[in-house]
Amino acid sequence: MSTETETRGARRWVRRALTAVLAVVASAVATGSADARPTSPRHRTAPISSLASIAGASSGQSGPMLGGFTSQGWPGFFRLSPNGRMLVIGAIGVDMSCQRSGDQFSMADEWSGVRIASGGRLHASLAGPPRLLSDGTTVSVSDSIAAVVNRAHTRLSGTWQLHATFAQPGQPVDHCSSGTVRFTATR
Repeated sequence: MSTETETRGARRWVRRALTAVLAVVASAVATGSADARPTSPRHRTAPISSLASIAGASSGQSGPMLGGFTSQGWPGFFRLSPNGRMLVIGAIGVDMSCQRSGDQFSMADEWSGVRIASGGRLHASLAGPPRLLSDGTTVSVSDSIAAVVNRAHTRLSGTWQLHATFAQPGQPVDHCSSGTVRFTATR
C-alpha cells in the first residue's frame, strides 16, 4: 500500500471519528444529557478543552440548532440561546498544518458562551497561557471566531482560526495553524 493511500485512509478515519464526536455532542446538547463522554482526536494529547463538559454545561437549552460544513469539509454545529443573543455552543473540525515539522493533523475545536450583538454579529478570541504536558512539551494556543447570524436565527456564517505552538526542550518551536476556516450553518 502506498504512503498516499495510507494517508488518505487515515484522514478518512479521522473525519469519521470527528463526525461521530460532533454528533454525540449535538445529541447531548439536544437531549440535555450531561453524561456524554466523547473522545476527540487530539494531536500530541493536548486537551485544549472538553466537548463533553461544554455539552453538559449547555444542557437544557432549547434555542435553535444550526449545522453545516466548513471550507475544509468538516462538519460543524451551533446552538443559539432561546432569545438568539448568545452562541451557547459552536463546534467544528479543523485541519492544522505545522511549519517546522510539516505535520498535518485534524482536531475538534469549540466555543461557548459568546454574546451575539443586536446586529447579529459575534466575535471572540483568546490566547491561552502555555500548558506543560507530561512529556515536557509546552503548548500555547490562540483561537478566534467571527460570525453573523441572520435576524430569523436560521443561518450563521463566518470564519474560525486556530493556532497552536509546540515547544520541546532542545527542539525548534513548531507553529501549527488552521488558517482561516470559513463556515456556514443553517437550520
